[in-house]
Amino acid sequence: MRIQVPDQWTFLPAFTFTIEDVAASSGVEAATIEAVLSLFRFESHVRNNPFTGLNEFNETNVRPVLHLGDDTYVLLQNYQLQESLTNLRFSG
Repeated sequence: MRIQVPDQWTFLPAFTFTIEDVAASSGVEAATIEAVLSLFRFESHVRNNPFTGLNEFNETNVRPVLHLGDDTYVLLQNYQLQESLTNLRFSG
């Protein structure tokens, strides 16, 4: 970031990852990682229409992983994924 002007600074790369990143650090096959991510991925065509206020259902609480394309994903809050895993376990 030192070579960029301050108005171009971003922390987004700190929250991005690829399937290959997860596979390399976990030892899990890429196909399995893709399958798990697809369960928690907020699709670009989905609109969060029911979310009209803070007390309404928010789809991003259930699907907190965003797909940026080119096998790049972003997870802004690790806790959201953990909460989704817990809720899936008790709702299924």
